[in-house]
Amino acid sequence: MRKPTPKSLEKQCRDLWSRCVRARQRACRICGSDRALQGHHIRSVSHLSTRFDLQNGLCVCSRCHLNQKFRPEKFQDMVIDVIGDKEYQRLKRKSLVVVTSKPDLREIKTELTAKLKEIEDEWGKLP
Repeated sequence: MRKPTPKSLEKQCRDLWSRCVRARQRACRICGSDRALQGHHIRSVSHLSTRFDLQNGLCVCSRCHLNQKFRPEKFQDMVIDVIGDKEYQRLKRKSLVVVTSKPDLREIKTELTAKLKEIEDEWGKLP
């Protein structure tokens, strides 16, 4: 078996992160829909310090997620309404911490896999 490339490990971690966020919340946190759910990074995925932080995730449906692209200010306001300004500011501060070394994606994958199992054991698998 070949050793996974950093790019494939990154994708696996992103997918696990999204599955954890969706499994934990089970419905769109904005409108309540349980269809076409997606994991949304509250603070941009470009911030290494919060990229795989589950607290930086919000489960949204694809319809509400479109607001991020077409009405970004309104979408940000909706996110803040859901998580609260205090939590948003905490995530913002955490996201701005500069990470000087590359994260260990194997370790992150292991942690996210364990977290997903824990969530699914408690709540069951997502349909």
